[in-house]
Amino acid sequence: MAGASIINDRLSALRKREASLRSSIQVELERERKRQARQRDRLVSVVGSVLIDEASRSQNVRTILSQILTTAVVDAKSRRLLSNMGYL
Repeated sequence: MAGASIINDRLSALRKREASLRSSIQVELERERKRQARQRDRLVSVVGSVLIDEASRSQNVRTILSQILTTAVVDAKSRRLLSNMGYL
């Protein structure tokens, strides 16, 4: 019976290790998800800034941007903002 106890102890230790590894994996996945979200937010900020600056300098860019926004933005509140700012 001592052999069964040793096996049970090993299995218990392995299960604890497995749970710890699963937890560590979840922490890393969440960390990566947050990193990607920050990176996307930064990209949106940079691209948006450039487009707004270019639209203020070029009527062609403003027209193209307006055409894109007209079809892409469906939220009423966002459309009001864009209209008030002269983009729709």
